[in-house]
Amino acid sequence: MNLQDYQLLESYKKLMHFVSHLLSQDCEIVLHKVQDDTCVIEEIINPIITGRKKGQFTDVLGLYHSVEHANEDYSNTRYYTSKDGNTVKANTFFIKNTEKKLVGMMCVNMNVSALVDVHNWIVNFMEGFVPKVLESDLQTTDTVEDYTFKTIDQVILEGKIEPTRMSVEEKIEILRVLDTKGVFRVKGTMNYISKKLSISEPTLYRYLKEI
Repeated sequence: MNLQDYQLLESYKKLMHFVSHLLSQDCEIVLHKVQDDTCVIEEIINPIITGRKKGQFTDVLGLYHSVEHANEDYSNTRYYTSKDGNTVKANTFFIKNTEKKLVGMMCVNMNVSALVDVHNWIVNFMEGFVPKVLESDLQTTDTVEDYTFKTIDQVILEGKIEPTRMSVEEKIEILRVLDTKGVFRVKGTMNYISKKLSISEPTLYRYLKEI
């Protein structure tokens, strides 16, 4: 690693500390140094998620070389379950020099288990809630759930393309239409929609952020 690349990587250490003050104590920030085909932790703040240490070799380089991120500046939000059973929200920024060569990565890992619990509590607490958008069209012979699932099926059918053949943009557009109809407020729709669009629930949540 030449001097310019080293200085570039060093500049991100200040950014790491700035971000750490913005986010909660449930957040871990890791700076990886990339050299040839190796990836080493250059700096780590609050290592509560991975328990890693400075100087340790890591395997996150594969994320950058994946088909999805090969030409990107950062990775989309990923959710995974840590070894201790917590739900982790992970984002990675790819640090490149003026020649567009990858010299490092800054990863932000946040334990969102408490937020997941709150989300599930709200969903259960609001069971039976009917969004006004759906309420006006609800037939007396339908339950809220039945009508909602029929609405989802109809919107996807109107797309006139098999979900397995849809592009990411086309699937996001379907989600945008469903959002206007308030279907995401009804319990059980996330799992149903993800299956109908042939995507995982984490991918569905990621697409919803694009709306």
